[in-house]
Amino acid sequence: MGSVGHEIVVGRSLLLLASAFAIPEIGAYSELGLGREDRAVAATTIHEDLTIQGDLVAKEGDISIGGKVMGDVSARTVEILAPGVVKGGISAEEVKIAGRLEGSVKCNALSLEEKSVLKADVTARTMTMSSGATISGRVEARGG
Repeated sequence: MGSVGHEIVVGRSLLLLASAFAIPEIGAYSELGLGREDRAVAATTIHEDLTIQGDLVAKEGDISIGGKVMGDVSARTVEILAPGVVKGGISAEEVKIAGRLEGSVKCNALSLEEKSVLKADVTARTMTMSSGATISGRVEARGG
């Protein structure tokens, strides 16, 4: 079967209201009848025409956001694609922003792409910023 992921695809705008949207962990796949070879790290994509109000949690997975998330996001890696928007906190090992974040971010590695907008308090071990990226807020980059 290959990798297992969650791809949310909608043809028209959709508003998903949730207090917390938990993405199944790797171990949960056995409950779905999937074999050991299918237990790859889950990748979830939130497409442009999707708005989620609530928290997203994918402890061992990757989340790409092209739409809007109004809540906190926690995953192994988080990528905010252009024109994606997150209004809340992000907690991940690695965060890449090409869209917009308003809130906070805690990570090991933060990358701000050209035309990204970050209005947040940042705590990161390393941070890279491309020309054209905008940042406002408190930044604590420890190096290492």
